[in-house]
Amino acid sequence: MRLLRLEDDGEFSLTEYLGNNIPRYAILSHTWGADDEEFTFKDLVKGTGKSKVGYSKIQFCAKQAAKDGLQFFWVDTCCIDKSSSTELSEAINSMFHWYHESAKCYVYLPDVLISNDGSFQKSRWFTRGWTLQELLAPTSVEFFSAEGERLGDKSSLVQEIHDTTGISIQALQGGPLPQFSVDERMSWAEGRKTKREEDAAYSLLGIFDVHMSLLYGEGQKKAFIRLRKKIKPSLRNELPVLPPAPLPTVPFGRDTDLMERSNIPGILNAYMDRSWHPQTSWEALGGVFTSPPAVVSWGAGRIDIFGLGTNNQMLHKAWDGSWHPSQTSWEALGGIFTSPPAVVSCGAGRIDIFALGTDNQMFHKAWDGSYWLPSQTEWEALGGIFTSPPAVVSCGAGRIDIFALGTDNQMFHKAWDGSSWLPSQAGWEALGGIFTSPPAVVSCGAGRIDIFGLGTDNQMLHKTWDSFSDWMGGARGGLY
Repeated sequence: MRLLRLEDDGEFSLTEYLGNNIPRYAILSHTWGADDEEFTFKDLVKGTGKSKVGYSKIQFCAKQAAKDGLQFFWVDTCCIDKSSSTELSEAINSMFHWYHESAKCYVYLPDVLISNDGSFQKSRWFTRGWTLQELLAPTSVEFFSAEGERLGDKSSLVQEIHDTTGISIQALQGGPLPQFSVDERMSWAEGRKTKREEDAAYSLLGIFDVHMSLLYGEGQKKAFIRLRKKIKPSLRNELPVLPPAPLPTVPFGRDTDLMERSNIPGILNAYMDRSWHPQTSWEALGGVFTSPPAVVSWGAGRIDIFGLGTNNQMLHKAWDGSWHPSQTSWEALGGIFTSPPAVVSCGAGRIDIFALGTDNQMFHKAWDGSYWLPSQTEWEALGGIFTSPPAVVSCGAGRIDIFALGTDNQMFHKAWDGSSWLPSQAGWEALGGIFTSPPAVVSCGAGRIDIFGLGTDNQMLHKTWDSFSDWMGGARGGLY
């Protein structure tokens, strides 16, 4: 690790330290500008680059470190020789540790003014991939404006940071990262950008305490696949951790006065095993939602619940004896939807979710027991234009059938047979009828599907699939 020091002649020098013989140091967190504007390792060695915009960040860090009684400091732009792929790989794999071990981390925000104008939460710094670990790893994180004035630290600004990033307050307050699920930690990086697409994955190495080689050019998807493979074995080395206790500072925390308040935001849950628990009150699970919930179980003691948040993104929480990510927090699954979700399980460890996008096309995401597919925030497009929420059912292992009304209010159908979509990924089977209600569907046995909906006269209509004689249908009478 190389550290900077401001010499008596006003020049900066670099000293390399190995092992545990490293003096106390400050570290800079910032957002990169154009590559030709940053003060680099090459500039430092050659004594050039002082006219670059990035040189002022080095001066700021040196000045602030001196105020805090620290002789040494570290800045990524000029302390790493990025022309050496070996050194760059070692630095990226060590970065979280270097930030964690720093005495002070200074966050320089050139787009934030000292005046309280709301620019702090709008700063570009909150949108970048590498700054996630720079926020979480150090014990002491202090924020500074464009003028170099101190705005506060991670402790005093915790609520603003939580509101901006969605990161659990307990994580921001130094809670051990392994106590947060892989998916919750992945969600913290959602929407963050990096200059090189592979860095979206490489910037998370420290968050998951794993190491891996850098293969620039492999693409973001392959980088994340390798990261996931590294994460999975590491989880076997983690001791079971009890779910974090709700903190008073966490939004939507458990309210002892819950029964006397009718406007508690959040989904309320009750469950039954011979008697209701809680008996007359309800358990608050946090969140603010714009759709009804959808819920499924893929195994004994397992529950997964989904709903649309205030930005119409899909949110998820699971129960396996305790709530995950936590009792009041939710996992973000991306997307923007215009219909409530529909969810089904066609086998142990398998979940499939469906909802209509902003173009009223059907979108789909699956959980295979280990990962979200196609990814945590991406969704698979299944075509069609629909006017009703989807209805979905499984009539056998690996089989899924989904139904919805088209623009002519006719019933449309698509099936998954375990390996492919039928009739095709974007195609749908027309089942006729004109309906005034969303469909309802059920399976009462292997290979059997029954679907219901209200016709134009509000009579109940029904169609059956029994895997032997194709679709059979008819009116079931009554006005509804």
